[in-house]
Amino acid sequence: MQLATRAILALSAPFLAAAAMAQPTVTNTPFAPSLLSADGSTIVGVQNSSIVRFNRFTGTTTVCHADALSQRVSAVSGNGSRVAGNGQTGPSTAWTWTEATGVVPITMPGTSGVKTSCISRDGSTVGGVFFGSSNGFYHSYVWTPADGPRAIPEGGNYSTWLHALSPDGLKGVGSGSSGLGTSVALWGSTYLWCSMLPIPIQYRGLFAEAMTPDMRTVVGHAYETNIIQPGLVWSDDAGLTILHSPYPSMPQLRFDGVDDDGKVAVATATATSAATGVGMVWVRGSGLMTADAFFAAHHVPLAGASVVKLVGISASGRVFAGQKSSGTGFIIDLGPCGSADFNHDGSEGTDADIEAFFSCLAGNCCPLCDSADFNYDGDAGTDQDIEAFFRVLSGGNC
Repeated sequence: MQLATRAILALSAPFLAAAAMAQPTVTNTPFAPSLLSADGSTIVGVQNSSIVRFNRFTGTTTVCHADALSQRVSAVSGNGSRVAGNGQTGPSTAWTWTEATGVVPITMPGTSGVKTSCISRDGSTVGGVFFGSSNGFYHSYVWTPADGPRAIPEGGNYSTWLHALSPDGLKGVGSGSSGLGTSVALWGSTYLWCSMLPIPIQYRGLFAEAMTPDMRTVVGHAYETNIIQPGLVWSDDAGLTILHSPYPSMPQLRFDGVDDDGKVAVATATATSAATGVGMVWVRGSGLMTADAFFAAHHVPLAGASVVKLVGISASGRVFAGQKSSGTGFIIDLGPCGSADFNHDGSEGTDADIEAFFSCLAGNCCPLCDSADFNYDGDAGTDQDIEAFFRVLSGGNC
């Protein structure tokens, strides 16, 4: 051990005497959620034949009855104030909802149907696709309350599908199809043509489902065969990474969310056409692990139920929502700060945790370590992070 580290450990001895593990919170929900808001406060889903919004601080609000015109919920804004969804009977129908407006249909004249797929974090913009009246191709659009729907440029593609928007609704990601195949589409502006990722020769398609606010990290899935559809993580610095499911019986792995730092993403491994399977978490530098293993390492009790689907992760990467094998759901909040068990080896407040923390500050974080931004205020490795770490070691609050 280096001399400086020994000095740090000696200074921290009074803190270790009263060390206590930061306790995550688990909010169990009576229905299986479909989505989580970026601030981690709100889930949406279907309960008793109604589409509902559940805020873990204020309770449940009914959005609408899940009838033929509004059967599915597809998107939620950053604080849960706006919801969007689709119907499944007859022509595709789309709608958006706020408490102030109620359900508002989204229509585009001259089309055979419209679907919603995303909402910007600020709630200003809804995105999705509309279908051509004759050729069956689909095209991306954005909608705002003031201006209504607007088709967005799709370059040389004959079809595009917008799946995620930046917080202000000006950038987006999804997929585009052309004579070259189907690949990830990146809209640096929804007023300009999208750019496309090259398709590796062994894959038939690439699809983006979620993005960081700066669009520097994108997650989704690839299309290898009808049965094998691995997950993908793309970043502008590391390029494309294809991740196969660790379960041969569940060869489809789809990422549906990523935190703002691009460090943690959530996915579900399923069998062909299955709705649920095994919830998975990807951590940059560590790779894939089951949600059960990830939450166990963070000392989260789930009353013996397994995570069969993860439906969202908050912008901070500290709040998760998913579905349990019991058919119910949960929201897990890891808390505003990292844990006294910084390296998540099961023992909190040890010399190993302190060494791992300072190693992380130096740029060498272990796979399951908390962030160098210990207090998750957006600035990593500051004096405030160090002070917060030792407060937690001493049993105090962040």
